[in-house]
Amino acid sequence: MEIRSSHSSNQRLTASAEGLTQRYQPGQVLEARVLSDPARGTTNQGIRVQVGNQILELHNQLAVSSGELLRLRVLSAEPRLELELMQANQRQDSAQPRAELMNSSLKQFIPRQQGLQYLTATLTQALNQDSLPADIKTSMQQLLASLPRSGALLSSDKLTEVIRSSGLFLESTLAAGRSIPNSDLKLLWLSLLAQLRTYLPAGGHAASLPPENQKDTPLPFLLNPAAQARVQPSRTPLKHDGLDQLILRLFGLAESAVSRISLNQLATAEAQQQGEMRWKMDLPLIFPNNEFGVLQLFIEKEPPESKAGKAVEEPQEIPWSVSLALDMPGLGPLHARLRLRDKTLETRIIAELNETTDRLNTYLPRLRERLRQQGLEISCLECHQGQPDQDSSDLKFSMLDIEV
Repeated sequence: MEIRSSHSSNQRLTASAEGLTQRYQPGQVLEARVLSDPARGTTNQGIRVQVGNQILELHNQLAVSSGELLRLRVLSAEPRLELELMQANQRQDSAQPRAELMNSSLKQFIPRQQGLQYLTATLTQALNQDSLPADIKTSMQQLLASLPRSGALLSSDKLTEVIRSSGLFLESTLAAGRSIPNSDLKLLWLSLLAQLRTYLPAGGHAASLPPENQKDTPLPFLLNPAAQARVQPSRTPLKHDGLDQLILRLFGLAESAVSRISLNQLATAEAQQQGEMRWKMDLPLIFPNNEFGVLQLFIEKEPPESKAGKAVEEPQEIPWSVSLALDMPGLGPLHARLRLRDKTLETRIIAELNETTDRLNTYLPRLRERLRQQGLEISCLECHQGQPDQDSSDLKFSMLDIEV
């Protein structure tokens, strides 16, 4: 792959692709964001840029720095990809370009996104189709095998592994030059998407998503996590009219999963752009009865407290909080918030079912004692029946102004 600059006739850049291989067409105009700047590292370090879902590494020198946008035109796709540098040095420092990028991304992802439990359940239903190519089946099996069983999340090491593999950190891990877990959820869906793309019929369009499933999947821009319904995979074969329609259906599923994970990334990035340390993710899992569910997890480092409109000057122990939501077999939807300051833990649980509230309250004294044995001081440990407020958004832009 070569990149030729229109500003310098003798400047040529070679590049290699990481992970996916996109299909490009001559005349296509691409926008690439610079992820890393070799000027800050070794001279042999390449420049990583992102074009959509594709990460490219440029090996020759180019006067750019992290965060800049490069506008590229495809000159030739065969036998190798050749690009012309049309425009550079457009930094994403101002609020306006960032808002435009956010709106553009939301318009792309919101219509496609869907709950990961629906997508993985449908993937399981489609796995037994005899007409599927072997490489597609292998990718599907690898993806489904990466999903944790609900009981495994009781292990702190396994929970840490699942969080790191949630897909939320894929691009930042690439930009930092660190290795990516083989079980990274976004990478697995992107790999499946790339393989399906090679089988797409000419002029075909991915099947639209069931609108009821989209309504059941709350967008990740709320202050409180939402418990998403569990799904039991259907035992009947996935209906389709031939291999082409099956490939299109699976392609739509993969696009939906990537869109959902990307929305979580946008919500996290925008919150951190506003100075808030908050990570939002959906962790798909499998229950013992082979139902598919999603643990929605928010991890937040709370801002320092203030008094009379002024920040407290003396050093403070900044508390961390974890909010989670999960629909569990036998218990129904559960919402919990844990707040830890130093070694003092505050925990509040909301159960939507009365019988679940009564059941959990009988176990709280035992849980309190076990937490104390771990060296924690318990300031609050309680469970109430009800539903959390889901009306607030933590982002400073209006979703209603975006036409999708």
